[in-house]
Amino acid sequence: MPTPASTLTGTAIVEAARVHAQETVQPSTDAWHRSGVFPRDALRAAGELGLAGYYVPRRYGGQELSCADVAPIFEVLSEADGFYALSLSVHNFATRAASLAAPGSSAEAWVEELAAGRALAGILITEENGGSDVAGRMETRAVRDGSGWRLSGRKAWATFAGQADVFVVICRSGDATTGTDDMMVVLVEADDPGVTVGPAYEKSSASFMPVADVVFADVHLDEGRVLAPPGQGFAAVMSTLDMARVHVASGATGLCTAAMGAALHDAADRRLFGAGVLELQGNLFPLTDVATDTHASRLMYRHAAELVGTRAGALAAAHAKRFATDAAVNAAVVCARVMGGRGVLVDRGLPRILAGAQFLTMADGAQNVQRLLIGRDLVRRARTS
Repeated sequence: MPTPASTLTGTAIVEAARVHAQETVQPSTDAWHRSGVFPRDALRAAGELGLAGYYVPRRYGGQELSCADVAPIFEVLSEADGFYALSLSVHNFATRAASLAAPGSSAEAWVEELAAGRALAGILITEENGGSDVAGRMETRAVRDGSGWRLSGRKAWATFAGQADVFVVICRSGDATTGTDDMMVVLVEADDPGVTVGPAYEKSSASFMPVADVVFADVHLDEGRVLAPPGQGFAAVMSTLDMARVHVASGATGLCTAAMGAALHDAADRRLFGAGVLELQGNLFPLTDVATDTHASRLMYRHAAELVGTRAGALAAAHAKRFATDAAVNAAVVCARVMGGRGVLVDRGLPRILAGAQFLTMADGAQNVQRLLIGRDLVRRARTS
């Protein structure tokens, strides 16, 4: 068994994730995908192993680890189930944001429960008209109301909508619709008066990770719900996004490994046209490319994790996220082809892996957002060369 959660190191957190994947995720993932309900028992088990608050200060029961320590756990968890790994990542980032609350505030009261996995949290950033352009169009805003705030607006792609206990929400505090100077971050309780959850989006997989719109109609928040005051919200979110992109790249690497494992297991004893499936170069060579992409993805996300928080971190995270998620989509397609008709059977895993890989290409900034970040660096280099 792993080291107790109170004394986890970077190595121990990965071992804890491996135990969680083997004992909790793998035996239950099929049932989760049929249920439409987030597995709170799994979240509590994750919390007991230190996996629900790894960025949170120790005074709240968290692990206070670095991105380099934490990133490999998503490769381990995604190999068992990519959507569950993403869910745990979202919860942890929301918990990290909640830990910014002022001491003694109403928001701080949630942090220990979240870090222990006894409560569930989501992050609300995206809006229907803005997509990945957080600064370009954001209309959700909080306005002063005496000693507190009134929040109104609509957020799209809200993870855990209808099931989370709290949401971390980025919004505006002024009249602007573009720019970042008035952005702030607040904590909203799911049962606050004025919070309404729309119908769950019909995704191709992972009904247990509900995604929907969340509407705020004049929701009153006391000052203690402010996690980042006006003017500091955008920076708080951007610091999280670089780490989130590393998590996504790690998860995509795990999906590559899962796809390869399914294909090799299926092909081990199969023969076609008088030869073993893997003796046919038409099958073997595409798999070698997947193996190389998996290795490259692992090196890239680990390198990016080491750089998070430095000037080079955002660029490294963009490279890792773009490459690894494209590699995961390709791995799912290639491995399904090697498996032939079996590759489309849900019980062989490839359809779910492909759905997860496609979802990761859009999570935390779509591929063209990463290309934009990389392209801006190329332009800068051209101008300074």
